[in-house]
Amino acid sequence: MDTDVFQVIVTAMMFGISAFCALNLWLRFRTQAHGWPIALFFLVLALTLLPLLLSTLVPEPTSQRFEFSVEFLEVPLTLLLAPLFWLYVRALSQEDHPPFTPWLLLHLIPLGLVLPIYGLFLWLPVDEMQAISQGLNPETSAGLFVFSGFMFANVIFYLQIGAYLVPSLIALHRFRNRLKDLFASTEDREMRWLWGLTMTASLFWLSGVLRVLLVLSGVSWFEETTASLYVSAAFTVPFIWVLATWSLRQQPGLKRHLSPEVPQIVHNVETQGKYAKSALEETQAHRIREKIEKAMSQDLLYRNPNLSLWDLAQHIGVTSNYVSQTLNDTIGARFFDYINSWRIRAAVEQMRTSDATILIITYDAGFNSRSAFYRAFKREMKETPTEFRRRLGQ
Repeated sequence: MDTDVFQVIVTAMMFGISAFCALNLWLRFRTQAHGWPIALFFLVLALTLLPLLLSTLVPEPTSQRFEFSVEFLEVPLTLLLAPLFWLYVRALSQEDHPPFTPWLLLHLIPLGLVLPIYGLFLWLPVDEMQAISQGLNPETSAGLFVFSGFMFANVIFYLQIGAYLVPSLIALHRFRNRLKDLFASTEDREMRWLWGLTMTASLFWLSGVLRVLLVLSGVSWFEETTASLYVSAAFTVPFIWVLATWSLRQQPGLKRHLSPEVPQIVHNVETQGKYAKSALEETQAHRIREKIEKAMSQDLLYRNPNLSLWDLAQHIGVTSNYVSQTLNDTIGARFFDYINSWRIRAAVEQMRTSDATILIITYDAGFNSRSAFYRAFKREMKETPTEFRRRLGQ
């Protein structure tokens, strides 16, 4: 396939996906903290892809100035992609809706630096704009300034991606840890797809930086080739497709949930900062511990596959903050580990006293999947359920 045709097909595909998602995400999630960043991300992405489509659909534009103006519009717009992606990750991985604060405007500084350069570009003579488009040094000082400014914007873009990928990975790591403080089953909340996308983007960014450094150092065989175009498409198209597909269905993973299976004793459970200004005394912590263990041993609360910290707090009539502090400081376990230890004990007992199948034991103990049961059993017992049964002679 001709390279130009391939590039147009890929661009048209990505533009269609981006435009469709921008509209749908805005209509569905614009009032939610995670909705507007990802909707704007796809809108900006669609606008950056527009110039190539216009140059294909309108091969002989009536105005060259308009053609170059649209072509270089992507220079300032691309500086919004990394901040918007980070804001999306930040909103999905936080427990509460992060409020809009003035410091968020600092993320617009790179855009603010490049917009005046783009504005000056719009006033250049057409022949100067054409020289910049072809990668040639313009003759005027204004043209040289714009040319250097666009090169500077490209450097900022690469630095910006790295600068936002790091906090995105940190936020996702903290999110996965926080899940274990709040939920007994985390498989459907872990956002592995977003973690995978961020890690993949990090590797692709590192390879891009390496390629630029090699080209600047004079390694000619690493310059832009047809093969590199196919490699880039093999990354960008699946990346945009996965991001589009999952962003349309993803809700914040730490969203508060109260199970209807748990008696609603307390109707005002507050989740404060972790043990901030806590007045929990040792004797009170031990009473809470007794209530928690009673809820497990007598009420068999661990059997609820959707059990959350808030459910447990309401069941025993204690604030979720105190329950969490008691689990961590007095019992010495996270909510996830504590509940699953009870589940494994129940499973072990059932395996000792019955010939029920592993699948039946999995759901009886409160696990919502066979894979989750196997991981928890191996972590707790240092062997798989099959190996345990074989050792019992069953």
